[in-house]
Amino acid sequence: MIKLVILTTLFSLAQLVIADTKLVMDMGVANQAHASVKAGDKKDQPFWSKDQVKQAELEKKYQAEIAANPDNKKTYAYLAGLYLTHNKTTKAIDAYQNAIMHDSENPKLFAALSIAYLHHAKYDMASAMANEALRLNPELSGVKKINEYVMAKKEAIELASKIPADGSKFDMSGKAPHGAVMPSAIGEKPSDLMHKIN
Repeated sequence: MIKLVILTTLFSLAQLVIADTKLVMDMGVANQAHASVKAGDKKDQPFWSKDQVKQAELEKKYQAEIAANPDNKKTYAYLAGLYLTHNKTTKAIDAYQNAIMHDSENPKLFAALSIAYLHHAKYDMASAMANEALRLNPELSGVKKINEYVMAKKEAIELASKIPADGSKFDMSGKAPHGAVMPSAIGEKPSDLMHKIN
């Protein structure tokens, strides 16, 4: 019995030593790999992509042009557009507002600001900016689509947020929250119901 306990203990210790040695070897391999990746990063791979470097250069250029010639309306729009196309929508909103202060009769600035607000799910602001763009130029067909999108999105949110009064899982009124998912016991396919809702 004592021999068995001693053998078991020795076997467990041997497993620990082997596992510890393997861990140290694995860590050595990991450290070598990490060192080679870090060295490769310095030699072959820049921290920023070429597109990010170009975007940063353009941003500095536009900011310098604005500082040198604050009356140039187009530079404000270029900077705002740069932010929007690179998905920096918070900066884009600020930049478009600044551009509008310098060119308040440009409907394209209001339309672009509307798109920036859409990215932040600020639907009322997006709609207000789209309406202002349309007031300035009723021929902007793309802006009309922004308003259509906003209305559809608001309806979908309203529909999805409705909870049946009786607390049941399904709304049997013919309009269902969450993408028109209705129980099949009604006898209609969910796709048929979606056509009714629309």
